[in-house]
Amino acid sequence: QALQAADEAKDNLSDVLMMVGDKEELIMEIDNVLVSKDFIEGLHGKALYEGEYVEFDKIVKLKKLQDMTVKAETFKELGELDRAIDCYEEARLFATFKGLDSHAKDLQQEISNLRLGEALVEAKSAEGEKNWRDAAEIYKKALDVAHSVSGAGSDEEQRVINQYLTVALFRYQIEQSKQIFADENWREAVDVLSQAEKVIRENQAMITPEEKEEFERLYVHARFYLMLYTAKKAYEQGNWDTAIENYNIGLRLLQEKGQYFGDELLASKKKVGKTMLMTKVARELSLAAICENQDDPSGAIAYYYHVIKMLTDNSIGNDKEFKRVIDNTRLQIDATENRKIIKEKVAWLKKNYVNIFKKHYPSANVLFLLYPEVTLIKKEHDKMVFHMSCVEKSNGRSFRLVLDYVNMLKTNDWNLYAGK
Repeated sequence: QALQAADEAKDNLSDVLMMVGDKEELIMEIDNVLVSKDFIEGLHGKALYEGEYVEFDKIVKLKKLQDMTVKAETFKELGELDRAIDCYEEARLFATFKGLDSHAKDLQQEISNLRLGEALVEAKSAEGEKNWRDAAEIYKKALDVAHSVSGAGSDEEQRVINQYLTVALFRYQIEQSKQIFADENWREAVDVLSQAEKVIRENQAMITPEEKEEFERLYVHARFYLMLYTAKKAYEQGNWDTAIENYNIGLRLLQEKGQYFGDELLASKKKVGKTMLMTKVARELSLAAICENQDDPSGAIAYYYHVIKMLTDNSIGNDKEFKRVIDNTRLQIDATENRKIIKEKVAWLKKNYVNIFKKHYPSANVLFLLYPEVTLIKKEHDKMVFHMSCVEKSNGRSFRLVLDYVNMLKTNDWNLYAGK
């Protein structure tokens, strides 16, 4: 239609009265239009739109998309990011549905940028309120959004967000550890603070000196109380060596990190040192009890004397509990010594019973004296009296022989006991 109209215009010029030069100039202008880029593109259904030739129906779509984008930008300038994102999202869906793929991609990028900015603002707000848990969660979301953002600086932006996320997690771990301290869950506290220690190593510049100091104090205390808790449990189960090892670790912490215990340092050292010593005492007493049960009084006495030596040579000083244990151990030594003496006397009597009964029963057949029995019947300050018996077998008959024998403790003399 445009070509036809142009041809008709040139033909009609012959019927128009005008100067020859003007007519030729007008015909030239019409020819220029017919060979122009705009005209030729127009013949193909395209028009110039923002510097490029675009199909007419696409221009309609682009103008519609532009109107939607302008609306979104207005909300963005007003700081109403939620509404701006909604409008951009609506525009992106329109662009996708209408086949405007490059525009849809650009709009998605804009949406991601806005969401990232919104997330960072929320995270900073949470940090301002010292709500580290929420801040960390928001930074995680921001990092997810940042991964979808392309362009110059996006990698650096992700690195910075990850740093902020890590530090927020660190501060949350510190707050969390304080609550765990209140619950006295030392293992969990150590686990949480171990993670925080890694954050400090990798983000030295972003952790304040005050935070490092607080972390170190919490971490030292958590490890200290975990050692004490582990030692106590081991003690209750009779695992003496494990208990002593953990008390030793606790003492080393007090020695190496004493600045974090303040005025409690000396008292803590004394208390842990005393508890460890009493654990060693408990170990020796348990070994002595094993010897007692195995009828080894000499072994038991050796352990008892070791207990007294440990408590006497301690570096802690005088202590009422030490004195009580020493006194009780000495009583135990006396009792065990007494049992040892009795055991030795009984053993001697059983070994020599034939000669003893032969001496006091001259007519007894020593070849048939069997089944000796010895029993302590009384002990006085200077002597022990034993009741002895055995069985004599003669001519198919059995006779029970008995006597009481006394040992004078100072001289170790043995005699027949005639007393009551």
